[in-house]
Amino acid sequence: MNYHVLFKVKAKYIFNKIVAYFHMKKGVLALSFAIMFPFYIAFLMLAIDGSMLLNKKARLADSMNEAVLVIAAINNYNKTASDLQTNLKVLDHFLKFYLPKSIYSMDDLQIKIKLVDEGNENKQNYVDYRAVAKISVNTILPLFKLGLPSFNSTVTVSNYNTNSGNVRKYNIPNAIDMVLLVDFSRSMNKEMALDLDKKTQAKRIDILKKVVNKVIDGILKIEGSKIAIVPFDIGVPVISKHKNEFNQYDLECSVLFVPKQQYKINYNFWANKFVDAKRDSLDPDKDEIKLNEIIYYMDNARYQYYLNMFLPMHPELENDMNKLVNTPFSFCKFNTNGSIIKGYAKYSCEWEEINSIFREPNLELIKNEYNKVILNLRTMRSPIETANGLGYISFVNHETVDIEKTIEGMFDSNNIVSFIQPWAPNMIEHRMFSEMCQSGMAKNLVTPTENVLREKDDYDDGSKLTVEQAYQQLVLAENIDRITTYLLTLTDNKNELLAFNNMEPSGGTDILTGLLRALPVLVEGNNLNKVLVIISDGEEMEGPKLLTDKFLKSNLCNRIKSDIKTITIPKTRNVEIYFISINNNIEHLKYWSDNCVGSEHAILAENYEDLLKTFESIIQVETGYFINDCDGVNDCNI
Repeated sequence: MNYHVLFKVKAKYIFNKIVAYFHMKKGVLALSFAIMFPFYIAFLMLAIDGSMLLNKKARLADSMNEAVLVIAAINNYNKTASDLQTNLKVLDHFLKFYLPKSIYSMDDLQIKIKLVDEGNENKQNYVDYRAVAKISVNTILPLFKLGLPSFNSTVTVSNYNTNSGNVRKYNIPNAIDMVLLVDFSRSMNKEMALDLDKKTQAKRIDILKKVVNKVIDGILKIEGSKIAIVPFDIGVPVISKHKNEFNQYDLECSVLFVPKQQYKINYNFWANKFVDAKRDSLDPDKDEIKLNEIIYYMDNARYQYYLNMFLPMHPELENDMNKLVNTPFSFCKFNTNGSIIKGYAKYSCEWEEINSIFREPNLELIKNEYNKVILNLRTMRSPIETANGLGYISFVNHETVDIEKTIEGMFDSNNIVSFIQPWAPNMIEHRMFSEMCQSGMAKNLVTPTENVLREKDDYDDGSKLTVEQAYQQLVLAENIDRITTYLLTLTDNKNELLAFNNMEPSGGTDILTGLLRALPVLVEGNNLNKVLVIISDGEEMEGPKLLTDKFLKSNLCNRIKSDIKTITIPKTRNVEIYFISINNNIEHLKYWSDNCVGSEHAILAENYEDLLKTFESIIQVETGYFINDCDGVNDCNI
């Protein structure tokens, strides 16, 4: 049997039957198609409009996501009506770009914010921004009026109850208060570090000045940031608001500490008095002769001051002390019977009567505090087992300080002790605390060889200077700005900070007194991020080192970080302390690493390039900004 022929016959038969059926039923099918056709069109348009609306919703989400990022970058918190309008305009701009034919009003746009303060130093504060919009979209063929399934002629699309338009911005406090605590001891004049050209050697202080100028430029580019510079040697020099008899602003030497009661004296009163530290204690009620001797030597030292300093600086007085007795000066009184026994010198002189040692309140102060002064001087001047044989140098020392009370009050400016360091040769007859704040007069500071307290001075140039020559040098310096180095409080004024370039080192090194004095400066700022950078050549003196060790091992640095957060308004969020050594003293660097700043914040930087990179790193870490803004080819180092 031929199955192929049979299959063709059967297929043709079935096909003819189907054609005959549709021919017979053609009226019925046409009617059915006519009835169903509108519904076919409705379902088709419903699918097209639905797809279009989904596309609009997706584009709306994209526009909100883009817009809210811009709003978070602006980060104005909707603080004012103007801020809100700024943010709404951003939404409007993005909607017009992503959905140019959409219909909406400004009332359909919203910016919602939520500020979150964790109140925990280990967590960051943040603000949540939410951008919300609703728009009206015209459909292509609205058939709902004909009773067919479809969308309305306009459909509202929004991003309510969706994940679009949300962003969280962490409020890292970019602006900082930075205090540079800079070593201004004599050793900073050593030529040891490589300069900018990486070939020649330069003084440590000169290299540091170049770097600090770059740091100032970098920090001040960060809006709201401020810098303070605290130069220290043995204490921190400050320009006084008080003028002296030469019509110049006085130099104040300032430290912060709480003395033990048995050492507490009126430091400013005693600063220009002469007291022999080798004398025994005084019982003023029983030993009037000894009291008269003490008063005489004080009075004679003041007389010598006006005889050798004031008169030569006023040639019109013709070196005549009697011309200081009457107007226009009237600084002095001539004593006919002046003697040690009587208790007053040939002339008794004092520019301001209130400071005269013969005023009854001052005589009482001398009687009450004299024995305490002797105690202080013995700690400062008596030899101890140190390299320089000078004792503790400062009245802020191992024996005199109440460590716990000082730490408790380390941010309190009421605990700052200041005294006027007289405009005079650096000799104990005129400057009781002669070793302190020498950098304040570095340009004109002269020390007669016979009055040097140190038994050893590594920076002595070997010159021999008599007392008479010392007076003469200062007299010739009358027209020179006498205050060389002084504290610069937190400021964003670059011109004020540029005074740092004219400062000159002198004196010894006492990092602790500088650190304590810098703390009230640090808390003056309102920024939430605070940075204290200690810069030293690491050659701290033996006497001050004893006190430093006690403080650091009393958890000073951790207390600084924790306590500062409780006393500042607004509340400080972050405090960092760095120690930069510009001398290859690894042992000393490790000491500060172990006892204060930690290994990551203890940095060795012996030359210009290392210092620059160190500060660049500090600024980037603490602010979150990269500050390399080059004005020229050679200005790209920070």
